[in-house]
Amino acid sequence: MVLIGTESYSLTSLLIKSTSFPSLILSINDAGNGRIGCGGETNAAKRCTVTAAVVVEQKVNGSWTRISSFSKTSENALSVTASKYLYVAGGYYYRVRTMHYAG
Repeated sequence: MVLIGTESYSLTSLLIKSTSFPSLILSINDAGNGRIGCGGETNAAKRCTVTAAVVVEQKVNGSWTRISSFSKTSENALSVTASKYLYVAGGYYYRVRTMHYAG
């Protein structure tokens, strides 16, 4: 069993609205067999260079520790998605933090 959660949010997927970014999406889910699916999506208001950067963390002894990070950039684009599956140890909490860039 993989435990998914954060101290800040009780949802496994979060949608944020702003004027620069019509939508920013982050997600993490239990993909079964000791894997988690995680990712981030950035949607820009107009065509530009768009980046979604993702940090995956594991909670160990009360502290969050980075176990993976990855990103994807697209030029002259309206959106980009960075995602992957990771094998993780059961019995721990995992969270995703994302950074979104457009310009």
